[in-house]
Amino acid sequence: MPSQRKLLLYWSYHRQVKGCLYPVGLWPSEKPKLWYRLLPYAQLFLSAITVVAIMNYLVHHIRNWNIVIRVISLLASTSLYIFKLSQLMIHRREILDISKILNDYSSRIINEERSLNFAWEWVKVCLTCGRSIIIMVYGSFFVLLVIIPAVVIFIQEMGHTENIKYTLVYPTMYPWDTSTNGVAYRITYLLESLTALSCCHVTSGVDNLYLFWIFQTTGQLRAMSYRLHHIRDGDNYDDILKDNIIQYGTLMRIRNQLENIYGPIIIFCNGSAAVLLCTLIFQLSKASKIKKSHSNMN
Repeated sequence: MPSQRKLLLYWSYHRQVKGCLYPVGLWPSEKPKLWYRLLPYAQLFLSAITVVAIMNYLVHHIRNWNIVIRVISLLASTSLYIFKLSQLMIHRREILDISKILNDYSSRIINEERSLNFAWEWVKVCLTCGRSIIIMVYGSFFVLLVIIPAVVIFIQEMGHTENIKYTLVYPTMYPWDTSTNGVAYRITYLLESLTALSCCHVTSGVDNLYLFWIFQTTGQLRAMSYRLHHIRDGDNYDDILKDNIIQYGTLMRIRNQLENIYGPIIIFCNGSAAVLLCTLIFQLSKASKIKKSHSNMN
């Protein structure tokens, strides 16, 4: 693949990650404006309200195991989103430092050009994986929880259906009435939709950012290897070796920072996955029992 093609893919990948994180105020910026710095706190506030409402719903239906299991699965997903958001807010300076260093290294690869093809050999694969993450997150979460219920309610209203059930995005319970199509319901639905949208942005953005940084780091290591094995006339081997050693030390420091940021996220992901798996197994077992009872009746 020509160097120009890989360069276009790289910038497409860069815009993709930025498009996920910038709307929620998590894209690293050296001099962010006040509204941009406050944006993650607004997401955190909205999600905290949603979690409290979910917990309230859970308490009121604590004796119904079917509802409890379904709510716990959503609560685990929302808690994971809040944890990812919090981690990036806490480590904002480290994220800016990592981004600046890796972007400078990528700019050097672009300017050199001769090592670009070798360094960014996997850019298309990483870009495709990142897009797949975005599609799966939005398809399995935002479309199912927000778009489809809203379309169903709209179709019922257009057909003048009686006894329309106005559902919210999350299984929540508030001090105000949300069972009718009033102002309270519409505002609550909008706020929960914003929470779900933020959840999709943060979830796909955090995962894409990690993959993007891994791509930049491995690309820099490959570029360092290329410079050592393809020394041109007039190049000083000792200077190239010294420069590579310094860059390698910087990359090891970045590795430690990535462990501090993403290590707890990975551990939390494993715990959330275990909870989701248990709830899924329970729901499948209930479905199989219902199917078996129907077959016995027939």
